[in-house]
Amino acid sequence: MVPTLTKSRFLRGRQCSRRLWLAVHGGPEPGIESEDIWADREAEGAAVESIAERLFSNTVRIGEADQDDEVAEARPTFAALVCDTQAAIGSRRVVLQAHMHRDGLLAITDILEPTPAGWTVLEVKASTSERPIHDWDLAFQWIVAERCGLVVTGAGLLL
Repeated sequence: MVPTLTKSRFLRGRQCSRRLWLAVHGGPEPGIESEDIWADREAEGAAVESIAERLFSNTVRIGEADQDDEVAEARPTFAALVCDTQAAIGSRRVVLQAHMHRDGLLAITDILEPTPAGWTVLEVKASTSERPIHDWDLAFQWIVAERCGLVVTGAGLLL
């Protein structure tokens, strides 16, 4: 069985093919920073995402901001989260933590905003500037959204 290619795995592979191999095959990745630093970064990211979400009204939340796409499929509620995302898309509401899964690709999009002609994919980052990896991040989400049948009319970062 071929493992699902998540956005996190894809981005690891863009940075280093060995990181992708280790993520897929379960080898330990060399530690660069302590777990405490990663926990602090995740908490900061969730806080920034919460602030960004206040920019929108008429929202529906599918998952929590701290959900990791690496373990999303293993959750017993995964299929329900994907179905809930489809229902929210059908209601043309702003979708927070949209779970999109198709053709072996999985992306959890921070904010999926309806537009008159389709949808905009928005990624929230606790950063002060854009980096090249952010473009790859958005591109992966765009492709997964299109494979799920959405017309994507734009994508962007909320920094």
